[in-house]
Amino acid sequence: MCNKIIVNSKFFFLTFFIFLPCILLSKTVISDVSKKSAIMHAENWINGIQTLKANFLQTTSHGKVARGQIYIMKPGLMLIDYAPPTKIKIYANQHWIIYVDHELKEVNQIPISGTPAHLLLKKVVRLADEANIMLQEDKNSFRFLLTRKDDPDEGLINLIFSKEPWQLRGWTVIDQQGIKTSFSLLAAQINQPINKKELQYYAPDWAFE
Repeated sequence: MCNKIIVNSKFFFLTFFIFLPCILLSKTVISDVSKKSAIMHAENWINGIQTLKANFLQTTSHGKVARGQIYIMKPGLMLIDYAPPTKIKIYANQHWIIYVDHELKEVNQIPISGTPAHLLLKKVVRLADEANIMLQEDKNSFRFLLTRKDDPDEGLINLIFSKEPWQLRGWTVIDQQGIKTSFSLLAAQINQPINKKELQYYAPDWAFE
């Protein structure tokens, strides 16, 4: 696999769909009552979404920057559309994550069931049933580190929620090379109409060449 793919496109897979075990949280004591309340708020926010449209900013500790738009329509549909010069789109349906690199003319897919993306795309999610939860709180936000119950050493996702208003602001991960990547949602529009056809994957003409 060439470095160009890793930097420009696969690096989104590494930061959104294939989370790694080296995400760290500082030791913050949170009461069981506060933890249950935070989990309830997070679940209610995720479950209250039928559609989401937002700009995003993705940055890494190595100075890499990418921008674009993310669209979600529940259950199961998602499109991440990177802005030029990156020529990448990532689709999700209820079964697959589909990665399309128009520059390299590559299409790859992985089962959505093996990724944490399904947490945001399920019609109803129960975080405590899906994952072990570690919680960090500061003045303005909660951070949820979710790890698989069947493999707690494998980090899944560090979700960042603001408190006022309660809203998902993004996520942060660290990959096996120690590169920290942050994905921030900007100007999110919740439960506004989205054209379903725009989120559906259709194979590009060059895929048949």
